[in-house]
Amino acid sequence: DQPRSRGLGDVYKRQLPYTEAFQAGEENFTPVFDSQETIYAKLDADLREAYNQFNESGSLSTADILFDGDIRAWKKLNASTRMMLAIKLADVDPAEGRSRFAQAYADGGIEENAYNLNYTFEANTVGYLYYNGVNYNYNFVPNKYYVDQLKELKDNRLFSTCSLIPFGKTQAETGVTDEDLKNFDKYQGMPLGIESADVNTWNKVCCFYNPSLTQVTSTFPIITASRMLLIEAEAAQRGWIQADPAQLYAAGVKASFEQWGAEGVDEYLVQEAVAYTGTDADKINKIALQRWISGFMADGFEAWSDWRRFDIPKLEVGPVCTTIDHIPYRHQFDSEIYQGNLENYEAAVKADLNGDDSREPVSYTHLTLP
Repeated sequence: DQPRSRGLGDVYKRQLPYTEAFQAGEENFTPVFDSQETIYAKLDADLREAYNQFNESGSLSTADILFDGDIRAWKKLNASTRMMLAIKLADVDPAEGRSRFAQAYADGGIEENAYNLNYTFEANTVGYLYYNGVNYNYNFVPNKYYVDQLKELKDNRLFSTCSLIPFGKTQAETGVTDEDLKNFDKYQGMPLGIESADVNTWNKVCCFYNPSLTQVTSTFPIITASRMLLIEAEAAQRGWIQADPAQLYAAGVKASFEQWGAEGVDEYLVQEAVAYTGTDADKINKIALQRWISGFMADGFEAWSDWRRFDIPKLEVGPVCTTIDHIPYRHQFDSEIYQGNLENYEAAVKADLNGDDSREPVSYTHLTLP
């Protein structure tokens, strides 16, 4: 009776080199493809071994550009990564997923923003939204799905992640008022998959990224307390850990509001569409939606993995995508893989993809972010 996501029923079938990867020094240039079952188990085992090797009395020194040598932070990241792996087994191997998750949860993951895995660009590397703002100007803007979702929920994180002030402009130059900046109706996002000619129409009405994200040295999230608390909420809802899923859910949403400096989280949490109420499936879907929202500008692959599991929110391809009717569910193997490792590639495709590695094409006519 546990809530079930759409899941990836073939998650254990898809293969990549792992156990024989990085053995070029031993002249193994054609590694075998391991099953996902092997890969997931080995990743968990390797991470547990690494966790046990951390010595909190030591330090990684200032050479550590992520956590400034804080061993506790690395241990939390390690446990968080293991939880992220384990929760993906909810529909394909729940018993093993539960066991691995419980151990990682007991070790303690990221539950405070002070331990978030962030990356801050330096002046000589340049933040990528700054780079794209300079080079692509108004065609690189927030996506309509994200903007509309926050508008629908009256989610004040919209004002902390997006802006009405174009890149490189000041508020005084645009005539945008303080009231405008807090007006949901003023914000519009760029639709997905539209004709190139339509971009020039939409970019005149679209909002932009918040200036905090478009600086040369902006900081971007990768793995956050919000994501981990919401993953723990899913595990608690499934009965994998002894914890209150409602409390973890609320804590996850609050952590996201705090991360972005947004106001009004208490009022936000009591809305019918947000409150932790309904059936078990309703609650899982609300967790999935909040993970998608809180993952803005963070790990796109993780957001994609969540979306493939839950189909939350409902995302549709745009009108120029005439050869497919859904967002892609998988990656095609890169040409470098089959050109250099053809025998093992063909064995993997034959065993697990019915011999067909074709991928439905997707045409992106403009640059957006989820």
